Formats: sequence, C-alpha cells, structure tokens
Amino acid sequence: MSLGLICILAALQFTEKPVKWDSYTGYWDAFDDRTSQWSFTAELYVKNDKMNARVVKLPEYAPVKICELCSPPLKNQALLGMDIIWDLEEDHGSLVHGKILDPSSGKIYDCAISPGSSETLKVRGYFKLKTFGKTQIWRKSKNK
Repeated sequence: MSLGLICILAALQFTEKPVKWDSYTGYWDAFDDRTSQWSFTAELYVKNDKMNARVVKLPEYAPVKICELCSPPLKNQALLGMDIIWDLEEDHGSLVHGKILDPSSGKIYDCAISPGSSETLKVRGYFKLKTFGKTQIWRKSKNK
C-alpha cells in the first residue's frame, strides 16, 4: 500500500462523519402541552449543512398565525412558512447549538433536538442551560 493511500485512509478515519439527516428531515407534528391538541406541522430540512424547521401547516384554530410579538425582521410576519428553528448542528446523534422561536411570546431560545422513540423527536428550547427549558415531543406526520 502506498504512503499516499495510507494518509488518505487515515484522514478519512478522523474526519467528522456526516449527520444522518434522514432520521430528522421530513414533516413533524407538534402538539399543545396543555390540551394535547395539534398545534402545527413543521418541515425539518437541511440548509448550509445545518438543520432548520419551518411551519408548513396550521390548524384553523391556531391562536397565533402572525408573529406580532417577534422582533424584526420576523415581526408581523405570517407563521405559515416561517422558520421557527434554525442552525442546528449534529453532535453524537443529536442536533445542538440551534435557535428556536416561540411565536406566542416572540422570544428566541437555544434549541436541541434528540431522537425519541422511532416516530418521535424531543425538541428542547432552553435559556443558556438545558436544565432551564421545556421539551416538546414532535411526532412524525402522517399528513404530508
């Protein structure tokens, strides 16, 4: 085996493995924590090697359809089509170091997503430390 081939193989061994985006990408349903009622459907997608999520479907009874409390440039923008999660990076099978928007308050929090059961994701929004936050379970959507 040539020295060049050995160097290439060694470099490949130590490079970061690409995230298995397929286990995250697609359509996911979120539900209200208090009522268990469907809140929205989001599409998780990859852009510039980072995972993002945009709202693709809202129920008629959605309490927030316009982000009135958001800061510019999101202020008074329609929630439908809006990115509510952005810039997540892969780290040991989970997605971390992203941001999540709470459209009902207009606040932006740190975000991490980890796999739940085979058809769920644990979406965590938190402030500075993961212990100060809230986890929502998203289910793989059957509608899209």
